[in-house]
This record gives sequence, C-alpha cells and structure tokens, in this order.
Amino acid sequence: MKKLLLIALCPLFCYSQQTSTEAVRKIEGFFQEYNFSCDNYDSELLMEWFGFDAESEDVSSAIEAINSYCEGAYAEVCSDLYDGETKQIDNQNYHSNPKLKRGQYKVYLKEINKALAARYPDQADDFFLITKLELNISDEISGFISGNSYAWHSVYGEFTHGRIKNDNTVEFTMLWTEEGSTYEAGTCSIEIIDDSTLKLTSYERYFYINSGTGKSEFVYEYSFQPNSGQVKLSTSKRVQATIQHENGTYSPPMSAREGFKQLKSHEKLYLSPGRVELTERIKLSGINNIQIIGDETSLVAKLDMPVLQFENTHGVTLKGLFVVHEIGENCAQNCVDFYDASQLKIEECTFDGSGYMGLTFWKVRDASIENNNFYNCQYGFGAWQSRGIILRNNSFGENRGEDITGDISQFTNDIYSENLFE
Repeated sequence: MKKLLLIALCPLFCYSQQTSTEAVRKIEGFFQEYNFSCDNYDSELLMEWFGFDAESEDVSSAIEAINSYCEGAYAEVCSDLYDGETKQIDNQNYHSNPKLKRGQYKVYLKEINKALAARYPDQADDFFLITKLELNISDEISGFISGNSYAWHSVYGEFTHGRIKNDNTVEFTMLWTEEGSTYEAGTCSIEIIDDSTLKLTSYERYFYINSGTGKSEFVYEYSFQPNSGQVKLSTSKRVQATIQHENGTYSPPMSAREGFKQLKSHEKLYLSPGRVELTERIKLSGINNIQIIGDETSLVAKLDMPVLQFENTHGVTLKGLFVVHEIGENCAQNCVDFYDASQLKIEECTFDGSGYMGLTFWKVRDASIENNNFYNCQYGFGAWQSRGIILRNNSFGENRGEDITGDISQFTNDIYSENLFE
C-alpha cells in the first residue's frame, strides 16, 4: 500500500513542471479553503483534499511529502522516493544547474542625464540618477529597490512575502514608498536571466524608477556575493503580531505594522521572531499602559528616519526588540524616541544606531532601563529635562561619541559603576 500511495502521490510533484505547479496551487487552495498554514493544518483533511482515505491507507509517506513541500523542498522529495527513469525526469526538471543561488544579488547603477549635462557642461557630474537593488536569498527572501535623482526625488520598494517561484525566479509583493506615500504595489518578480543580468517585473503597477515614464519591466546588470550552502526553497515567514486585549482575549495574528496600528491603551503587543523592514516610522501617541514584547524581533529602518517614536505615552514597556538602521553611519536619526512620557520599562533590547542615537528621552519621568545593549551609535543613550531614571546593567560598546549623554542629575543610580562599557 505504501508503494502504491507514493506512486499515486508523486505524479503531483515529479513528472513535469506544469503538474508540480498545479499541485502547489492545490495545496495553497487547501490552506486558503480551511484557513490553514504549513505550521497548522489537519493532515486527514489534507489527504481527503488529495483523494486519499486516511483511515484505510498508510498515508505517512504522503504526509512526509507534504511536509517537505512546506519546508520548500517539494522539488527534491521525489528524487528520494524514486530511482530509475522517474528520478531522471525529476532531476532534469529541477536539478539541471539551477540559476538561483544562496547569497546577495546587487545592482548599482549611476546614470548621467545626458541632456542636462550637455546643457550645463560645468555641472555635468551633478545631474545623476542612482538605482540600487538588493535581493537576498537564504532561508528567507528579502530585498529592496530604490531610485534617487539629482532633483532629490526618491522612491523605495521593499520586498515582502518572498517565495521561490521556479529555479531562476523569485516572486514577492512590494511595499512601495514615493513622495511620502506608502502603498502595496502588488505582485512582482525577479528573474535571473544569466550570470550577470536580472529582470525586475511588476504585474500590477508601473514604477517610476529614474525612467521619466512608467515601466513594468526593468533589466539590470548585477553583481553576486555568494553565501555558503544551497538555496533552500522556502517561503519566508513574516513577523506576526498578536494583541492581548484588556479583557484578556487575543486578536487573530496580523502583520507587525497592523499590530502597531491597532494597539490601544491597556493592551499587550506580542511580536514573533523575524525581521520587520520599515520605510516609514512607527509613531504611537496618546496611549497608556501598553507592552510591546518581541521574541528575537528586529525592527529595521531602511531609510534615514526614527524607527519608533512615543509621544505623550505613559506606562510603556519595551522588551526583547532589536532596533537598527541599515543605511550606514551617516544616519542622522535615532532608533527610539520618547517625548513627554512616564513610568517606562526598557528591558532586554538592543539598539544599533548605525548613526546618531540609540535611545533618547525628552521630558521623561520615572523610567527603568535595564539589561539592554547600545552599540554602533554616535551616542548610545541621551536624556534631557527628565528625572527619576534608572540606568542599570546595560552594555555600551563601539559608539563613536559618548555612550551616555545628558545631565547626570536625571539619574537615580550610579550609571558609570552599574553599567558595562567596552
């Protein structure tokens, strides 16, 4: 029965790329129909969905195959299940020199506006357009594309929900920011054409990336920096946010951005492990008695902007967050700012300023900052017009200016003996 089941199941995955695509769609249809995911599904319902009788047949190998799909390895499953002619077909379809590799694909294109350069030859080098693209492939897929011009017009697109589409193409949605407006730009893809060329395609919107006219397709030359290992065909996991309401009930899972947006007074926001890339600041104002609790959660600013700002907020707890700018040491903004706040607890967080300040207080009363890391900032921590601050058991290192700045009278403990300075 086991062998017959494998013979029945593997055609869904092995015989041709077209059939495999149909199988993928069928599994995704199952998840959508029952609101399941790879992390949570009913295996008996799944077998019924594929036409197996889970009570009378041994479906263990089928479940293993489905699990392998969920791990992103459905292209490899059947090569282990079969030998001979079928295995040869599978290898031809999926293992004939796959073009996607684990590592970073990078585009940097600087173009001179020839018309303006010819008109103003003394300023020719000033009329430039810069396009940057980065695609990172590891166990997850991330990346961005940006365009900047001499006229200070800038656009930025962040890749989200990335997945491997086939052996040379990744597919993702894009969060697009242009002239201060941010919106979902729909489905896009990057196809690796050859060893030096890739193609960015938008299926739903035209983009204005230093082109003068809207385009849905761009071809760029790229450089590649490999990482060790082969590409694991997996769907990148987004950070999920869950809110515990004042009455003790929990919200359904949502995106991190939506979690911050929906958070209200007397609630807790829990963030799952992972990375949240931001192209606009998160600002919370006028809400009190809230907790934001991460679990190896990174909040990453992709532009020169504050990451988190709190204004007129009281009773705030931050715990287990990694907050960072990823634009280099010329960043002029802070990681986390508090203005007119009180009763704060900042615990077990890491502030990688990559520029100016990690954590700043302005008119803050009664705050406890313990067991945090401040590094790679101009100033690690700063406070002004504040009082009742406890700064204890924190680590400061590799900050280019002062680790701590502000009037020492704002602190209630000996900040220089009770913290670690590298």
